[in-house]
Amino acid sequence: MRLRNALVAALLALSAAPAAAVDLPVPVLQFDGTEEYQAGGKPFVRYKWSVVNRADYANELFAPAPDLPPCGANRNASRTWVNIHDGERAGAAIYGFCALKSSDELGKLWFALPKDKTPPRTITVTITDRRANVKVTSARVPIPGERATPVPATDVWKDCQSKDLDVALRACTQITEARNEPPARRAQAHSMRAFAYQGSNRFDEAIADFGQAIELMQAAGMSGWELAFSIFVRANAYRAKGDLERAIEDYSWSIRVAPGWDKAYNERGAIYFQKGEFERALEDISKVISFRPDSPRVADAYALRGMVHYRMGQPAKGLPDADRSLELRARSALALYVRARIYEALGRKDDAEAGFRAAAEIDPKVKEWMTGLEGPATKP
Repeated sequence: MRLRNALVAALLALSAAPAAAVDLPVPVLQFDGTEEYQAGGKPFVRYKWSVVNRADYANELFAPAPDLPPCGANRNASRTWVNIHDGERAGAAIYGFCALKSSDELGKLWFALPKDKTPPRTITVTITDRRANVKVTSARVPIPGERATPVPATDVWKDCQSKDLDVALRACTQITEARNEPPARRAQAHSMRAFAYQGSNRFDEAIADFGQAIELMQAAGMSGWELAFSIFVRANAYRAKGDLERAIEDYSWSIRVAPGWDKAYNERGAIYFQKGEFERALEDISKVISFRPDSPRVADAYALRGMVHYRMGQPAKGLPDADRSLELRARSALALYVRARIYEALGRKDDAEAGFRAAAEIDPKVKEWMTGLEGPATKP
């Protein structure tokens, strides 16, 4: 139930492709309130944050990396470092984490200031994969004008994010019905309840809650990545329900709000492929590749574009894409399977059989997955 660890279940690659690469998604940041404490006889305020899409990050990103530069005296610092920055001062660093052990710990970020010091108006978080030399930055997230009430002993917000779906539904409903939170926080509660509904296969109720969250975010003046993300997850709910047309509408809206974000192109392209609308699929998948053409993150996109060419009756045109996918990620069951299909169409029987075997050794379900993605359209 990693879905309940966050507000998001954004897919790492096109749909749920097998053998996914290590991904570094853009973090979606959430303010979780404050906590007062004493240190050295002086009062401090701890500002608590979480990356709500932390379930999207592979735990291997946070493995010890003794071969990389140390963090002070710590020679086993994690591969990936997380830093909190002042959003109003050109990214001035506030605090950092260089020894997180798992993606779950992205739900426990914080920084502290003396009680009499005014916090920054907004913050951002950067996540840096030092081994891949890739860094992503969250949107700016505001700190409430007045310091939030310290978290009580019984934390309804914590329950709202519970892995127990019944507990989450009760707590999130308590928050949404009380209406004593600002619009942005109520939007979070609606989103979390929507994920609880979706986890229970109650898609209509999930879609309604995602809609409430979107309206509240717009009322709060929120835009950019945060709004695009909420529209995106509602599109995922429509897709899970089987309403592909409404899913396409929301993915398209998400793209208009944040045209520099690749995931909505990912999913819309996958639906177009499933529907047999190959020209549109080709356009979206090529857009995904254009964002980072040399990154392992787009290996599946190359494979799928190769498959689109194959389905369009152009297997020779698809072969370079399948090869490129394997250059970026050699043990990709998806790319091996796609290339085998292309070899088959080109009459290279021995190469095709070897490719199918290699793909099945990595992921025995790759053929089943690809058949599902291809949908009911007539196969070539």
